[in-house]
Amino acid sequence: MNLTEEPSTITLTTPKASITGTAIAIILEELSLPYTLHLLPDSHSDSHTHHDSPFSSSSPTSTPPTTTLTDTNRPNHDPPLQTLSSITTYLLGNYDKDNHHITYPPNTLEQAAVEEHCSKLEFWMGSTDPEPEHHQQHQQQQQQRQPPPVTTETGSNKHTTPIIITAHTLTDRPFRERLIDLYRLLELTLNRQRWGEGSGWLAGEKCTVADLVHFPYVAAASQYEFNLRLLPWLRLWFERMKRRDGVRRGWERVHPGEGE
Repeated sequence: MNLTEEPSTITLTTPKASITGTAIAIILEELSLPYTLHLLPDSHSDSHTHHDSPFSSSSPTSTPPTTTLTDTNRPNHDPPLQTLSSITTYLLGNYDKDNHHITYPPNTLEQAAVEEHCSKLEFWMGSTDPEPEHHQQHQQQQQQRQPPPVTTETGSNKHTTPIIITAHTLTDRPFRERLIDLYRLLELTLNRQRWGEGSGWLAGEKCTVADLVHFPYVAAASQYEFNLRLLPWLRLWFERMKRRDGVRRGWERVHPGEGE
């Protein structure tokens, strides 16, 4: 990003090393948009678990600091955008709708694939960063106090009410489990792309926002004690992503003093 080109109207506020904040910073860098970054203090509650979203308080009921984006170009100075999907939708709709640097034209198969990947990521991983372990334990204790599933009994047979998988039930699973499942899904996608003589990107023939928003999740593999060597296509994709200037700059701004 060249700060001398034009004044910044965009402000990104995010906890240090935040997955969401990293993804947004990378998108801003890839679009060559000037922005002001406000990094919130890194206060990992447990250095062993290496969580990516620090809380400013040790209370299990405290509210986590969230990644927010403001833009003085927005009408009436609307409230800050606070989720990965809302921020991404805003940036792409206002700053990439003509050039399609990291998207494709609307109503194309490629753009449909981009949107599908982004939607699946939010569904699978949630719209915010992982929570520290003490907060997750508090939630699990609260869930354990809930009554068991409703059952109906006919004779000697009991029938449990079926459970429908939703974004809520997915996010009840430990973050690491969902993360590893995400890696396996990406490995299958990239494998199909290669065998189908694709480019090795998640959608179409170029790096898109679908690749960019997944990068911080894959970069967290070592923090969650997963070896990417087990998934060769994903590892190749990850090494390729690290070589992009926008990815490197965005990462370094949200992870000052760290490597990828």
